[in-house]
Amino acid sequence: MTLSEFLRLIRRRWYVLLVALLCAALFATIQYRTSGVYSTRTIVYLIHHNSNPQGAWPSVGSTDETLVSFAGTIVNEVNRGRPGVRYASEDAPLYGVGLRQGVRVTQSNSGGQWWSSFPRAEIEVQIVGPGRAWVAAQQQQILSRIVELCRSAQGAAWADPDQRITPLVAPLTDSIDHITPARLDLVVAAGAILGAALICGGWAAVLLDRRARRGAVVPGQTPGTVKSGGSEGKA
Repeated sequence: MTLSEFLRLIRRRWYVLLVALLCAALFATIQYRTSGVYSTRTIVYLIHHNSNPQGAWPSVGSTDETLVSFAGTIVNEVNRGRPGVRYASEDAPLYGVGLRQGVRVTQSNSGGQWWSSFPRAEIEVQIVGPGRAWVAAQQQQILSRIVELCRSAQGAAWADPDQRITPLVAPLTDSIDHITPARLDLVVAAGAILGAALICGGWAAVLLDRRARRGAVVPGQTPGTVKSGGSEGKA
């Protein structure tokens, strides 16, 4: 089929292309209205008051191996023993890897995809979701779970301030941010949806036209012949 034949076919089956464009417009509108997500990246320090008598926040976290191991135990319990998902960059946000709703609880890791290094007694809680209320509820539930696990894991030591390992949320990390796509991303997405609609609409128009032509052939008659007066002749 040549380009001119294809254009004539589209003019003849214009309504098929119109339906495809309307479906694409509806899909794009739904995606635009639900494109934003809410995200938080909360950091929980595990500090030993015996080594921090003034109750000061550690400048870079604790390098105490006991605290670091304890943080790993808490993370493992929160995740119920399931291995955490690793990315090439530990700083990759969940919405940046394509998730619109999910939770990731990990131990602070300065390594990467191929090696691990846990120098700080920090627990990182990443949450992403379509609504602020859902993210806030998940955040509160996980933070309460961390405190509960710290208390139960220490037993009698929890009652002694000199021995207690205390989980503390790092200031300002419990905020929930609204993440929306940039204008350029919206333009590129709209162009991709429009292109897909034109391709699918053109393909559907061709199929419909071919089926209509097959249906127009008289049963028992081959295309290009007509029946006249009981005898067959070429059209």
